[in-house]
Amino acid sequence: MLPPDKSEVPQIKLIIIGTSGVGKSSLLVRYCDDTFDEGDTTTIGVDLKMKTLEVHGKPYKLRLWDTAGQERYRTITNSYYRGAHGIFIVYDVCNKDTFDSLPKWIEETEIHSNATQPVVRYIVGNKIDEKELRVVSTEQALDFIESIQPLDSNKRTEPKEQPKSQPFYKEYAKTNGSSTDTSSPVTPQPSTRNKPLIDGYFEVSAKNTDGVRNMFVSMVEQIVDSGVLDPPLKPQTSRIANYSSWSVPSLVDLSYNFTKPVEKCYSTSC
Repeated sequence: MLPPDKSEVPQIKLIIIGTSGVGKSSLLVRYCDDTFDEGDTTTIGVDLKMKTLEVHGKPYKLRLWDTAGQERYRTITNSYYRGAHGIFIVYDVCNKDTFDSLPKWIEETEIHSNATQPVVRYIVGNKIDEKELRVVSTEQALDFIESIQPLDSNKRTEPKEQPKSQPFYKEYAKTNGSSTDTSSPVTPQPSTRNKPLIDGYFEVSAKNTDGVRNMFVSMVEQIVDSGVLDPPLKPQTSRIANYSSWSVPSLVDLSYNFTKPVEKCYSTSC
């Protein structure tokens, strides 16, 4: 039997964005090469790595783009949003300014992403190994995500109408001694889209590997399961013409349907 044609392996484009110094490159290198550099390396423009991942018994070729966080490179890196299937928005749990900048990065994904192709977005809190230096709690991050989710996401009822189903993350925060900083300058606006603006949240450490592989695998599985990579309904019609007609299943509303995380995972796909 002849080996499968490599050109037939579906490709998935993932990009990693966030303020400079949050550890975007370290996350990419940890996942692709399983190494970690203690030095402070700054990405110039963009960096690309390739990796093959098997999902549901089928191989997928991942194109992983690491983008520079400095303002002077934004004109270059903005073009790399084109065709992205998934976006990781990374902040440093030990740096409040990087957390406060999340609304800016989320807005950028809305501006530059292809409106006709569904994009999966995860927020990622990196450097959880630095426990003594941590300044952004789990509850702060999850409260922020909840605040920007569509009020009518997937037409689910509001939490106040579900008194028997208290969000898991509130319980998690209580048991872990986390508290929300109400003085946070983050002032997001609720999204008007029909699907969750943010599809998952992970807390990870590129240094000690916690959660890194899971965040990539989870996103790829969610992209594959969404059906966006499936061939068009009419083979004779171009793929571009059929993007808007492809079916994307309803996603779990991240705001109040958490399950107990594995390796600090809060993704809707876990």
